[in-house]
Amino acid sequence: MEKNAIMTAIRALKQFSVEKNAARYIKEEFDQKYGGQWHCV
Repeated sequence: MEKNAIMTAIRALKQFSVEKNAARYIKEEFDQKYGGQWHCV
C-alpha cells in the first residue's frame, strides 16, 4: 500500500500543477482501489 501511495502521488504531481487537484486524484484512486473514505491533505 505504501508503494502504491508513492506511485500514485508521483502520477498526481506530474499530472496536476494545483495541489488540491493532485490530492483529489490521490483520494479518488485510493477510494476506488481500497474502498472506504480516504482523505488526502
